[in-house]
Amino acid sequence: MMPHDYSTYTIAELREALASVDGNQYPDNKAALEAELQARVDSGEVEREMEEQERETRSQEQDLRRFARGARQWIGLYLMGAPLILLNMGTQMPKSLGWLAYALWGFGVLYVGVSTLAGYGLWKQKDWGHRPAIGVLALQVINLQSGFLQYSLTSAISGYVYVAAQAGFEFGVSAFLNTGGFRFAAGDLPLTFNLGVNLVALFLIWLLFKGRQPLDGDEAGIDTYRSEPAE
Repeated sequence: MMPHDYSTYTIAELREALASVDGNQYPDNKAALEAELQARVDSGEVEREMEEQERETRSQEQDLRRFARGARQWIGLYLMGAPLILLNMGTQMPKSLGWLAYALWGFGVLYVGVSTLAGYGLWKQKDWGHRPAIGVLALQVINLQSGFLQYSLTSAISGYVYVAAQAGFEFGVSAFLNTGGFRFAAGDLPLTFNLGVNLVALFLIWLLFKGRQPLDGDEAGIDTYRSEPAE
């Protein structure tokens, strides 16, 4: 039996066929595959395809970094909306810990100030806005409720993956829009265990880190936070 003609196969198809062919049952086909693949290597086609794949992958990565850089200003607007948190702020604690309520209110006010400042920095494309923005968003990642503690900190948008302990452990996803809120409660609370991870906050943190990575054409050592490389 004549071996199959593999001259029309792509390199990926040749490799897939070579990996799946039974050399004992079809030795001629295996030899033809090996010969065709070696011919592609000798002609430089394999190297050219690898280079093209690398260029395509790098182009996609560069497009993603450009998108992340462009998203910074929108993240800045989001963070500057943090004063909405004051519309829905609350603390619930035993009276013996009443002083802690004032501390938490102070924390809330500080949070709003830092968030607004970080948002302004991002909006104005300033490098100093990056770290405080990361810190503000990191505080929004965890949402915890249990029999003795409640903690929640959001700014307008939240999307949670959570684990809850009721009759048994349950996993789920929840998403909602709200005006933002800060919750801290301590003591004997009628709350079942619920631990959520805010995917919106994690996504925004990822965008901020991705937006700081250099683009092609950026010179070594320049401020990669800028939208355009320095002249």
